[in-house]
Amino acid sequence: MKMLKLTSLAVMLLAAAMSAGCTLSNPNLPDPGFTLVTVRHNALGIESTVPGTLVSGANTRPAAGEAVGKVKSFGQKASSYPSALIPIKDGFAPAFWTFTEHNGRCAGQQASGGVERADFNYLICSSRDRLGLPFSFVPLRVDAEASATAFTITGDNMRADYGMPTLQFYDVNGVLMCQTQATNIAWNNSWVEGNTYALSYIPSGVYIVEIWNATPDGWGEFVGTTSMNVFRTSELPPDADGDGHRADVDCNDGDPSIYPGAPTSCAWGEDRNCDGLDDYEECYEGGLITPGPTPTPCPQPEPGMPALECGPES
Repeated sequence: MKMLKLTSLAVMLLAAAMSAGCTLSNPNLPDPGFTLVTVRHNALGIESTVPGTLVSGANTRPAAGEAVGKVKSFGQKASSYPSALIPIKDGFAPAFWTFTEHNGRCAGQQASGGVERADFNYLICSSRDRLGLPFSFVPLRVDAEASATAFTITGDNMRADYGMPTLQFYDVNGVLMCQTQATNIAWNNSWVEGNTYALSYIPSGVYIVEIWNATPDGWGEFVGTTSMNVFRTSELPPDADGDGHRADVDCNDGDPSIYPGAPTSCAWGEDRNCDGLDDYEECYEGGLITPGPTPTPCPQPEPGMPALECGPES
């Protein structure tokens, strides 16, 4: 059985749930998505929740087919009082996201990394006012067909007192697919390095990486998790319109002006940035445009006539 490491927040939530005579579950159910927890570390490394933090986010990297969820971006959401939770109902995960804080000590900063589905994901503003996720895997994507190179996992409390930390790669079904040891570690325990050669034999897909410190008894000490993606260039679909985004993530591979992350047109009925949201609604929710007319439903055309083009009322 895997060892679990509960933060003080998780312990508090668990105790509250038990006292209420119920089991702890993700607040997003029945559409789990994922949950962000906004926290801050002081100079001693003590963690405290920061409710009222405004956060926006977007899925920033093509995800493998194992990822689930329809929500691929969200505007500013305030973390709740007093638990500092931001439930992202039906959020696209496991996948890589970029989050931005809009107030507080880390206002204007971004943090990128993997999020786990149906779980709590901690967005940390450090004692040095740096925004980050607990552990990040760099590079986010590893080409299993490319020459072996180094990867880096950044985080806290990784140690080599009794040997290099062990890295375990689990697929989305929880099956251990690969285990390797770190090859190098930072003097302040803030990062470890490994070699991508160990990943060249596992299938393409999203993986949850568990980091374990070596211990004298051989059982190991669980440190934390991150996420990453293994792919193979030979398996990737083409990029027909040459906009730098392949057909598996480009929602219109025949138009170079439409691709993930493209500027929104603010036009009704368009989705130029491939986030699944109407550009007009996105601009309205983001305050880029004032409320406009309500779209008019299209009437059915007469038999034998072409379909009518409809838009907002003029």
